[in-house]
Amino acid sequence: MSALLRALTRADVELVRQWREDKETRAGLRRPDPLTVERQAQWYQDVICRPESSPHRYWAAVVDGQFVGQVSLESIDPHVKAEIGLITDPAVRGKGCGKIALGLLLAKGFDEMGLRRIWGVCYASNSALGFWDKMLGVFGGVVMADEDWTETNTWDGQEWPSRRFWFTAEAWRERRAACQ
Repeated sequence: MSALLRALTRADVELVRQWREDKETRAGLRRPDPLTVERQAQWYQDVICRPESSPHRYWAAVVDGQFVGQVSLESIDPHVKAEIGLITDPAVRGKGCGKIALGLLLAKGFDEMGLRRIWGVCYASNSALGFWDKMLGVFGGVVMADEDWTETNTWDGQEWPSRRFWFTAEAWRERRAACQ
């Protein structure tokens, strides 16, 4: 199996826009509002084509030649921390592509960018909650607070609790073989 991160193309971001329309995917997004083709194209021009103007970095996750997801490190504090983002093609859910994409992203952040911590938030409304719980175990991540549920998010007219978690460079170095 081959896997890599590469630059996002305009065609990739249009696919991601379509994936965001999947109800299960939208339930896990911080901003679940639908994206128009125009808004996505503007985001591509403003963020992807001008990375120096943004504290966020995005890549395409490719497994066996197939674009399977968009991964990101956002709100980057150089050599310190960043927030993780992961959106996968609904067609590859449960097939191991998310784990592979996450391993590639952690390698990018820790090994190439020198980050010490990569953190994230997962809402209870997100069907990927089980995935994140499993990945916290695989890659040595931890929940940020004594309580599992640390804040709430309103989506689809309901309040949903959310879990904050992080991965560390130290744990990554100890467990990086888990992504292979």
